[in-house]
Amino acid sequence: DGRIKPDLMAPGESIFSAKPLTAAQAAPGGDTCQTTRMSGTSMATPLAAGAVTLLRQYFVDGYYPSGVKTASNATIPSAALLKAVLVNGATAMEGYESTGGPIEPPPSSRQGW
Repeated sequence: DGRIKPDLMAPGESIFSAKPLTAAQAAPGGDTCQTTRMSGTSMATPLAAGAVTLLRQYFVDGYYPSGVKTASNATIPSAALLKAVLVNGATAMEGYESTGGPIEPPPSSRQGW
């Protein structure tokens, strides 16, 4: 259909996250509060999902448009609105690729379109 993706990128390299449980840790009284550093789409996806969840709550709680929680401003945002706010509020990522070269400026397959 001619669309170019991705619309939005999220960092997924060296992200601290919950450490997967072993069977012993999952047992009653087990240690379940450990973290670990992980990389990949399994880290970028929850970061993006968390961002859109916080954004949705901003609208649901009535913070838009004043920035102050006002019950009369509460609204259920559409998926299109949430996507538009995320895409238009995004900034270019900075840093270097694993090869050592700088990340190219957007639009690109690494920065989003």
